[in-house]
Amino acid sequence: MQVDRARFLVLTGALAAAHAACAGKPEVDVAAIPAGDVVVAAPPSAGAPAPADAPDAGAPEPEPVETAEPVAAPSEPPPAANEDESATCKNTKGKALTCSLKAPGPVCESFQDTRDQCGKFNRGLQPRVAEKFVGCLNAKSGKPDLCDFDVTNTCFEAARKFACVEPSTTKPCQDAVKACSGMRGSKLTERSCKAFSSSFVAAKRTKIMGCVVESCSVEYCHFAITY
Repeated sequence: MQVDRARFLVLTGALAAAHAACAGKPEVDVAAIPAGDVVVAAPPSAGAPAPADAPDAGAPEPEPVETAEPVAAPSEPPPAANEDESATCKNTKGKALTCSLKAPGPVCESFQDTRDQCGKFNRGLQPRVAEKFVGCLNAKSGKPDLCDFDVTNTCFEAARKFACVEPSTTKPCQDAVKACSGMRGSKLTERSCKAFSSSFVAAKRTKIMGCVVESCSVEYCHFAITY
């Protein structure tokens, strides 16, 4: 419902004035009252009791009410595993797997592309990530899910979460974020860029980062290694 602000203020003022007129005491013209009718109230005697609502001078003051301490805002959750840059997290440690894919039937239009992409990603991803990626696709071998046109992307997104952020990705990602800072709608952050770039072997990062800078996003830039 649209409210006319001017009319609202006028009505509010009118209601307030009417309320004040009803609540206030009527003024009395003292001059109009005959002198004999004017009654002057006598002052209260010294022994008269204090009004009921007056505070007792001898009564103790009420104890102050304790207020609850403000609750501190929750702290930021601890970093995910893929942000661990310590020596205990190694992207080069991963079980080498072979792409063992089998079509579930004669009608699987994307199978050839998926099998080709599996091999290229297996060589372009860090061993730690490649193990998860190939394992994801192999688990779908012979099943209808393998014929999904987006199956390669689905398995990559699941696998790249296991990548450990490498310090060598910091400078390229800082440059990428700076280059995209003037692009409207850009959601590229140094954090997401580093986690993404760390999923790939060093030889593939130049091509990957070229896509990131061009699109100001990491979305679908992993397919750059298949070109």
